This record gives sequence, C-alpha cells and structure tokens, in this order.
Amino acid sequence: MPLELNQAIAASGGGGEMSPRAPLFDGSTPVVRQAEAMGFVGAQQMLEASPYALLIANEDGVIATANSNASRMFGLPQSALAGLSVDQLLPPRLRDAHQVYRRLYQERPRARAMQKYPYLWAVRAGGDEFCVQVQLTPITMAGSTWVVAAIRELEPVAE
Repeated sequence: MPLELNQAIAASGGGGEMSPRAPLFDGSTPVVRQAEAMGFVGAQQMLEASPYALLIANEDGVIATANSNASRMFGLPQSALAGLSVDQLLPPRLRDAHQVYRRLYQERPRARAMQKYPYLWAVRAGGDEFCVQVQLTPITMAGSTWVVAAIRELEPVAE
C-alpha cells in the first residue's frame, strides 16, 4: 500500500472491516466534525442507496464522508477516506495538476462531468490504477460549498 495511504489509515484509526453499516463519521478530524454539525450524518442512508461511489469534500478537497461503494472502490475503510484529500485518490503524477483544476472549479462550481481527458485515473489503496468517470455537483450548506463526487469505474476501450 502506498506510504501516504498507510499514514492516512493509521492517522484515522482505520483498517477495520468495510461495511455498509460502518459509521461515516467518527469525529476524528475538524472537517468531519464540521460535516456532522451540518447534518451530513443524517444523509448516510441516501449515500448508501446510490449505485455509485460517492465522496463529499469541502472547498479544500478534504473528504468529509464517503459511502461504502467508495470504500470498496478505493480499498479503504470509510473512516480512512474521511479526512483524506481527494488528490490522494489520484496517481501521484496527476496530483499537482488536479489541485489546480480543483481550485479553478471552486471559483465557478457547477454540476458537471469531469471530461477534460478521454480517461480519468484513480488509484486504489494497493497502488493499482483504474479508469473512472466522475460527476461533480456542488452543494451549499451553512455558507460553505461542498462538492459531491459520484464516481464509477470504467473499462478503458482498446485503441
């Protein structure tokens, strides 16, 4: 497992079994505590009902919550995803550019698919890369903008 993901799991106290019943929030980070205060905890059942992997991140790209499909997709417990930067779910070679794109998106957030390149890449906890399709939707709660990312895995088309 890549070192930074190991560190994220250790810092979050994660590493346990993934379960759709696992709590999405354990109050371990300020972002998680803020999300709890804003009512994301009550949305757990809605997140779990989605067929997609769902992440909700703050303006800085820090994940506040994830559903069990995201946990399975990335190979991390939900408690380890909460508090992690979305940039850490990308291959290292793409992270710097993604930070720039994320900042530009925050200037004019709107619902849209991420379609700049033919394929978008993500990375699992074990380091394996895979193709994804991502739909972004901004939500505003208590004066803060959060981004819901709906993610599905794709099979790359042979060229």
